[in-house]
Amino acid sequence: MAWEAETDRALLLELRLRGSARRRAGQQELLSKLEALGWVGPTPRAGEVALVETRTGDLDQMLDSRWPDWRSVAQALVHEGIDPNPRGMKELRRRQRVLPTLPPRLSRKTAAAAVAEHSKASLGPAHLEMLTDVEVVRDGVVLIRPHEGMELVRGEVRTAAGELVELQGLVAVSSRALLDGVSVGGPAPAAVMTVENEAAFVDLPKPPGLMAVWIPGWNTRLAVEFLTGLEAGRWLHFGDLDPNGVRIYRHLRERLPKLEHFVPGWWAERVEAAPPKLAEWPEGLVDERDHPLLRHLAERGRMSEQEDVVVDGRLTAELGLLAP
Repeated sequence: MAWEAETDRALLLELRLRGSARRRAGQQELLSKLEALGWVGPTPRAGEVALVETRTGDLDQMLDSRWPDWRSVAQALVHEGIDPNPRGMKELRRRQRVLPTLPPRLSRKTAAAAVAEHSKASLGPAHLEMLTDVEVVRDGVVLIRPHEGMELVRGEVRTAAGELVELQGLVAVSSRALLDGVSVGGPAPAAVMTVENEAAFVDLPKPPGLMAVWIPGWNTRLAVEFLTGLEAGRWLHFGDLDPNGVRIYRHLRERLPKLEHFVPGWWAERVEAAPPKLAEWPEGLVDERDHPLLRHLAERGRMSEQEDVVVDGRLTAELGLLAP
């Protein structure tokens, strides 16, 4: 028996340091072997086993032969006041980690990989203490099709957004740029429109006075951060007419209270003309406060994607009236 897994080593240390251990699903295979050898037995407490005193020497001998530095690990656990269990082993490893010199700002996943178990781990108070003065950033990029006259401003630097569009087709603003003070300058847009789907965002017949901002599904945080505090004549959201699209709109409206659900009246004609797309609408998701087309779709168990209407000439005309 190699007994090299950290969960197994934690069990052996718990038995050696405490004389007993809880039964845990991840350690059951080793526990069964120890019970078969007669090294451990039940205790009056449910879900607990105890090391047979006469087998302590056997356990030490086995640990010495298979895990030569177990005594130093046990000593470190005792010194740090850490419980000898799987969680305690992870905590000891975290405390003993020697970090390289870190930059003043790190992406959250990079920071987690440096101080936690892996890049997707949550950062708790102990992890943040290890990072000391490092600023942890939830990185991302918000994509914008700017309105006419929009500028990006940082300190004394002003850049015309139109020049960036000529170069790269749209404007991209990163989380770090916002942290560094980048803001929107120039005249306010006649309207701001958040757009759920990428295809509709890039193909939208955008008039000069409209700022279009891509909201990639539920990934709304950075776009909301970018838009918070911005002045605009109207606030609109253009998304799919399905249950998830409704939820995304409501999620955005909680953060951008002026946001209106953009559902042109003629969209119903496109729904009737197109092949039916089925959807399961939870009862009560839409009510009399929602657009009549949403209630109609919910009643019939259907949906409509925003791509169904993005090339309709009536959309061009309606947007032109909203944001000439």
